[in-house]
Amino acid sequence: MKKVFNTFLAGLSAVLPISITVLILIKSFDLIDGILGNWIIRFTGHSIPGVGFIITISSIYLIGLFAKHYFGQAILKIVETSMAKIPVIQLIYRSVKDLSSLLTKDSKKSFSQVVKVYFPSPSQVSIGLITNDAIHIDGEDYVAVFIPTTPNPSNGFLIYIKREELVLLDTTVEVAVKMVVSMGSVAPENLYSKATL
Repeated sequence: MKKVFNTFLAGLSAVLPISITVLILIKSFDLIDGILGNWIIRFTGHSIPGVGFIITISSIYLIGLFAKHYFGQAILKIVETSMAKIPVIQLIYRSVKDLSSLLTKDSKKSFSQVVKVYFPSPSQVSIGLITNDAIHIDGEDYVAVFIPTTPNPSNGFLIYIKREELVLLDTTVEVAVKMVVSMGSVAPENLYSKATL
């Protein structure tokens, strides 16, 4: 029975990640397709799977082209200025804008370096990800480091540390995130310091 159970667990560990990935992709497709898909049904009276998805993605691309143009930038500036005058909307808009900027900005330094920090106490070591290496506080150089918490790496702590107190680790962000998600059970046999920042 133990052998059968172990074989079942092996099959489950192989199927589960694939199934969840496919499920997320399907749900994402349905969500995007439904944004304009419902309007297509109202006008045509027929459901055409995939058309809403194509139109939505194409529309986002065209908006991107428009936003890069001088005229588009001027309009976006007017919209941003208008939203900044409404208290509640201002808070929501700025938060979402900051998050989207962080996720889409072309920066090799954001979430690209894994560091070792002594947190939450000098005797404990945590793994962090550099989000900004150009912070200046009282004339001193600091580095913004995000320390993800387990098992959900999207939550964590943001701390500011002096450059000389940071040590780069010779590993990738992907490996670091896997360590967090697996609660440390999936980790390299050895992690080595690469250099000071």
